[in-house]
Amino acid sequence: MTTYEYLHSIYLDSLAIDSKQQKYNAILAQATRITSALSPVSNGGVHNPQSKESCLVALADMSVELATCWDKFAARKAEAIKYISQIPDCKCRRLLIYRYIDFMPWSKVAREIGVSKAHARGYLNNKAIQYLEKLLT
Repeated sequence: MTTYEYLHSIYLDSLAIDSKQQKYNAILAQATRITSALSPVSNGGVHNPQSKESCLVALADMSVELATCWDKFAARKAEAIKYISQIPDCKCRRLLIYRYIDFMPWSKVAREIGVSKAHARGYLNNKAIQYLEKLLT
């Protein structure tokens, strides 16, 4: 795995979390609608007990999947930060954290570091990636 692939995998983990969070929210909304039928005063919710049960099981399953994704994401970020913290150049460390850990756009990365966008995206990014490559091998 290249250094870019390593860093990109952290971003892909964040996308997986976003996707699972959306699914979780959709199931939660459905569960909220159908659990109204569980109360003594019905609000016109779904009255099929199997539908209620399957929705609540799906919610529990998605909750476990989401927690697993968060754990994997947190572990990968912590591992990356451990390596990045060993880089001697402060600007390179900050660039890697801002761009590949915090997912900032290049314009904001450059502004935070105090360099031009072109310099951050080009020379400084290449330099930072080279530092990281040496640490990962």
